[in-house]
Amino acid sequence: MARQEGAEPRPVPAWWEPYAAEFPDWTAWRAVNGLVYARRAGTSPPVVVRGEDAVDLRDQIIRAEAHLDEQLLVDVRSVLGG
Repeated sequence: MARQEGAEPRPVPAWWEPYAAEFPDWTAWRAVNGLVYARRAGTSPPVVVRGEDAVDLRDQIIRAEAHLDEQLLVDVRSVLGG
C-alpha cells in the first residue's frame, strides 16, 4: 500500500483480506451506516468508492481504476497534442 513516510500502516479488515493484495493502493473500511468504502492513496482530488459488501466494493474499485486509466490517457494525449 502506498503511504506517507512514517505513517503507520492501517490494518486490513478481515472482510477485505481476500481482495487487499489485488488493490494495494486502496484502503478499505466499514462505515457506521453498514456500507463499505475504499479510498485510493495519492489521488487528488481523492477517489473514494462505496459498496454494499466486499464484492460490490471490489467491482466499484475496478470501475474507478478504469476511469482513472481513461483520464490518464486523455491527459497524456492533451499534453502530447494528440
